[in-house]
Amino acid sequence: MAGYDINISNLKFNPPKGNKKGVLRDVSFKINNGEFVSFIGRNGHGKSSIFKAISGELNYVEGTVKVGNCIIDQPIYKLCDGVGIVHQYVQDDIIPELSILKNIQIRLSNCNDKKIRGQVTETNWKPKLNARLSEFLSSDDFTPTNETLVDDLSGGQRQLLNVLISIEFEHSPSIGCKLLLLDEHLTSLDKVIQKKVMLLIDKLAKRNCEKPTILMITHDFEHALEYSDSIIVIFEGSVKEIITKNETDKWNMEYLNSAL
Repeated sequence: MAGYDINISNLKFNPPKGNKKGVLRDVSFKINNGEFVSFIGRNGHGKSSIFKAISGELNYVEGTVKVGNCIIDQPIYKLCDGVGIVHQYVQDDIIPELSILKNIQIRLSNCNDKKIRGQVTETNWKPKLNARLSEFLSSDDFTPTNETLVDDLSGGQRQLLNVLISIEFEHSPSIGCKLLLLDEHLTSLDKVIQKKVMLLIDKLAKRNCEKPTILMITHDFEHALEYSDSIIVIFEGSVKEIITKNETDKWNMEYLNSAL
């Protein structure tokens, strides 16, 4: 299945204790299904608020957020199947004190599909899970299993696990991952692990016949330039500019730095 189209129209966000101008001011843009779009901008200028509006995590929002055919006015997992979210801090998505299996069970409990929620009770599911963990999370001296505590994983392995769950495990195979939100998911990881995480995302996304729509907040312009189809510049709560890959005079580090 193809990824979701994203349509944002006249989005405003001004919480009661916010500044007079508002956190988001009349934000509008459209993203076609299967596109990889990066959002760049200075800290505090509204990037994460846009993602929270898309995921249905914001109150006091005006305007329209549409994902596929769904108007987002509550948490997105209640409205749309096939949505994965990877937050900046791994502990927002994964509980370190619990095993990998228990974390996956908790994540699957939010899935609308009963078959997905119940698959962890199937007799052959744990061996399959261990094979997947071995493929994507193993290191030279340590191969985690489903009973491994997340606390025993390295920081890079935790984020790799988070990505793996978000793309592969939370969705029905007939639907797959149709939208992936990456909210500064590479923060605190070294360059080697950052590259490994991005390669995993690229590999898993290409497994599907149709690519998911991927939105990424990043401060790393190299990743934005390498993986994106377009880059949206956010400045003071508004869309300052949308740069497409065919604008070769702007598709470079120097221009992106100047755009901020």
